[in-house]
Amino acid sequence: DLLARFYRLWCAKEAVLKWRGVGLRGGAKSVLVPDVFLRGDADEDLPLDNETSVVLWSLPVGSEAVAVMAFSA
Repeated sequence: DLLARFYRLWCAKEAVLKWRGVGLRGGAKSVLVPDVFLRGDADEDLPLDNETSVVLWSLPVGSEAVAVMAFSA
């Protein structure tokens, strides 16, 4: 569903910006999140790109909430 994808996108971008230590001022447009993550097809360790060692992980918090963690691989 489109709303769920939006929340996964927002939470993933926010998690990566916090991981970088810049917070939301770091620019959400600078974070590219793979579509496979947004669809929910990859809910565990997912490398963000080939240039960084960031991994996104969707936390199982139920159907009414979204939580994403970004950490070093």
